[in-house]
Amino acid sequence: NMTADAGDFLGTSVAVFGDHMVAVAALENYGNLYFYRRIGEQWVFQSRRAASQSGVGTGIRPYLYDKSGSRMILGGAFGQFIIVRFDGEVWRTEPIAAGVIESNPAATGVAIDGDRAVVTYVGLRKIKVLAFDGSSWLVESEWMLPDAGWNQYTLLSADLESDRLLIGHPAKTIAGTSSVGEVLVYQRQGALWSLDAILMPPEVEADLRFGFSVALDGDLIAAGAWGDDVGARANAGSVSVFRKVGGSWTLEHTLTPDATPADGGFGWRSRFAGGHLYVSQYGTLPAAFDGGLFEYDLSTQTPTILNHLVQPGFYDRLGTGFDVVGSELFAGTPGRSIGGGIKAFARVGSNWVLNQLIQQEASVPASGFGHEVA
Repeated sequence: NMTADAGDFLGTSVAVFGDHMVAVAALENYGNLYFYRRIGEQWVFQSRRAASQSGVGTGIRPYLYDKSGSRMILGGAFGQFIIVRFDGEVWRTEPIAAGVIESNPAATGVAIDGDRAVVTYVGLRKIKVLAFDGSSWLVESEWMLPDAGWNQYTLLSADLESDRLLIGHPAKTIAGTSSVGEVLVYQRQGALWSLDAILMPPEVEADLRFGFSVALDGDLIAAGAWGDDVGARANAGSVSVFRKVGGSWTLEHTLTPDATPADGGFGWRSRFAGGHLYVSQYGTLPAAFDGGLFEYDLSTQTPTILNHLVQPGFYDRLGTGFDVVGSELFAGTPGRSIGGGIKAFARVGSNWVLNQLIQQEASVPASGFGHEVA
């Protein structure tokens, strides 16, 4: 059934591997994966399968994702996750050893880097680091999280880079204040992971949700707090940028763009790519929940907004899932009334120019509905 239903949410997650793309429709039959291939200058639909370990049956309703090399990891509901890999010809679901997946009442946070991955089980207060042994994914190490102030019914965000791991818990209660949030930084030496630092938001505020998104780039960490009240703008959102200097993590910047209105939700997703920081928001003006995506240059003393992509579509949620590959940017619009989609942009000079709208069963050249230039 290739019918585009309004609630399918295609574009919840987006990952591009050369001329191949994986996009997730998180709410279509509990989650489907859509595979596209670039032919000439256009992205063309190739196939669809359930977001499940077998590729058929009921999907895992995946919302959280990461990619590395030729792999993509997807975290879904009730402790479920899958890892898919492109071998140059076809997409394959990699085996996960028995006992690795556990039942969990919340969404599963995930991250991947090469042959190592991490899955978070907030309901069990457990972190699992997995390693691929050439045939399947096995548990390399696991540990329990602190129990005080942890809410078992919310998600944990994660990012993994070499020997460093970030775990964000946006619902952490701090000093009796609910949903303030925190970010845990772990460092690996040999087979042992140890807690390196606990990053706190610049201020304690109820429903801040600091750590809802986390991103790691060497000695830089970005932590999103989409519930941050900025002046009179409730839930405008912010992103805190930390840098490791002399063995300690120091707050370097707090990003709160003026373009984000009340209920803007800036900090919904954060990702480093090409030396820049990309941050999405779930709401903007003039319509609610139409989304947006910011590109920052952090190399100067004062962070510079290089681009701000906006989506003139009610409830489109531009940037819920996104990927940046070289001079191309792919932003999901899962709230589009046609069942969601992905917008493909190309960098022209310093701006991003829309090339194509990628839909479930068809692709539309940008000339069909106008360009957006940042």
